[in-house]
Amino acid sequence: VTEKRKLARQGNRIVRQLLLKDPNKSLHVLVVNNPRLGLDEALEYSQRPNLAPDALKAMSQNRTFLNSRQFIFNLVRNPSTPVDIAVRLLPRLSPNQWQIIARPGSVRTPISAAARKLVMQKQG
Repeated sequence: VTEKRKLARQGNRIVRQLLLKDPNKSLHVLVVNNPRLGLDEALEYSQRPNLAPDALKAMSQNRTFLNSRQFIFNLVRNPSTPVDIAVRLLPRLSPNQWQIIARPGSVRTPISAAARKLVMQKQG
């Protein structure tokens, strides 16, 4: 376990991808905090529904990743992202993305309700 933790903090891309498949979810946070993690990997990881919620929360606090609307869109649509984080990120998306999220069944109910509210405010 200690070796895996060290690899999660310092490993290369292949090692990080393997560690995300590990049943120990505490490794996920270490993987996403790895300084070598780039936006391309962050985009990929933000779509993974099996990623630990704590890891998604850690990713949502990275300013570099938050410059990408696609990253934010992936986080909002990910079922593992905590609802409060997803709702907080909604205003950073475009009105077209709000409409996609506002559709019934596309995301969890509180998130789609918040997106519908943003769409209504934009229209009204």
